[in-house]
Amino acid sequence: MLDLLQHVSAHKSTSKQSESLHNDSHQYIECPRSILTHMVTSLWHTSEFLSSTPVCIRRDKNVLKDSSDIMHYVSGELCKLNNQTHYPIPEVEELESYFNQILGVHVRRYGY
Repeated sequence: MLDLLQHVSAHKSTSKQSESLHNDSHQYIECPRSILTHMVTSLWHTSEFLSSTPVCIRRDKNVLKDSSDIMHYVSGELCKLNNQTHYPIPEVEELESYFNQILGVHVRRYGY
C-alpha cells in the first residue's frame, strides 16, 4: 500500500497544477533490520513496550504502530489524491483479522 501511495503521489505531482501540493510528500524509506535491532528501534520510537512489526514514522513524527493504522492512513491519503482505495471494506478487514489472529500466529511461531 505504501508503494501504491508513493506511485500515485509521484504520478499526480507530475502535473504542474498539483506539483506544489504533493512534492514527494509520500516517499518512504524501508529500514529492514534484524529481529533484535528492530525490537530496540521499535521500542525507542513508540515510547512504549511495543516491539512488533511494522512501525511507520511519518514526517510529522506521528508513529503508526501496526499494519491496520498504516492501512487506514494510506487509504485516507489515497482518497485525498482522488484515487480509489480498497481499505477499509468488510472483506479486506475480515481477511486482515484472519491473518492477524490465526494465520499470523502460526507463521510467527514457525519463523521463530
